[in-house]
Amino acid sequence: MDRKVSLLIVGVGGYGNNYLRVLLSNMGTEKFTIKGVVDPNPVNCRYLEDLKKLQVPFYKSLEEFYSVDTADLAIISSPIQFHAPQSCFALEHGSNVLCEKPICSTIQDALMMIEARDKSGKFLAIGYQWSFEDAILELKKDILSGRLGRPKRLKTLVLWPRDKKYYNRSAWAGKIKDDKGNWILDSVANNATAHYLHNMFFVLGDKLDNSAYPISVKAELYKANNIESFDTCAIQSFTEEGVEILFYAAHAVKKLKGPVFSFEFEKGVVTFGENSAEDKNIYAVFNDGTQKIYGSPFLNDMKKLWACINTIANAEDE
Repeated sequence: MDRKVSLLIVGVGGYGNNYLRVLLSNMGTEKFTIKGVVDPNPVNCRYLEDLKKLQVPFYKSLEEFYSVDTADLAIISSPIQFHAPQSCFALEHGSNVLCEKPICSTIQDALMMIEARDKSGKFLAIGYQWSFEDAILELKKDILSGRLGRPKRLKTLVLWPRDKKYYNRSAWAGKIKDDKGNWILDSVANNATAHYLHNMFFVLGDKLDNSAYPISVKAELYKANNIESFDTCAIQSFTEEGVEILFYAAHAVKKLKGPVFSFEFEKGVVTFGENSAEDKNIYAVFNDGTQKIYGSPFLNDMKKLWACINTIANAEDE
């Protein structure tokens, strides 16, 4: 391509640090340039000095940035309640969007984001990194081809200890709404472990880039920490095809375990995390005794970033 893909980084005090770490360590490539950073209070950004040396301009809001510039890709890592309005604003102003998980707070906001994406003609990607990993995509191809047979039941367990420090790290952690009345709905299911709940629906999608949809959901929600939302959940769901989805997750635990999953099919069982904490491979054991190793879904958590940059670059080359 003749020019670099231009990037806007929105939110650099939390997960945005991870994007900056990867981008700044790859500044020598000819793939991208950082047009600007949007963050009203970037005190928790670990790369402020690096950005200043590169003379990257800082803005208080998206409105301020788009009034003077534009970008091919907006990377949004702001708090959950801003995902929908910021994604829509960026799309409306000509940027593709990579928004961190969860997509947003409510179903209504998600539908608004879909509408904004469709009107813009740009793409809107969500940072569920397992959906970009080769191991997960290879598994999904085998599911789609029928190699594993009809899916019957998918189960995932994630027990990740989180204490007061975790919930005190921001004004929105563990909250249902912010002080302005915006929905947040932060929870163990909608934030830290959301990757693994989403993954079960993703691998059951009827196309490589589709996810299955739930037609019923039952859930038990609990909290041990002094928060507004919940830190423990047990969820049962069924897809349109009648596949049972079970998800168990908690922050109110002492020992870390997971993610662990067991996906049951007519012709075999696919597992992850059942052998040992050190074994990061996904395994399929077929009814005839044969086995397939898909590899680790943790090889490159920033493959989502490069996929978005390359998609834009390749489109411009066509």
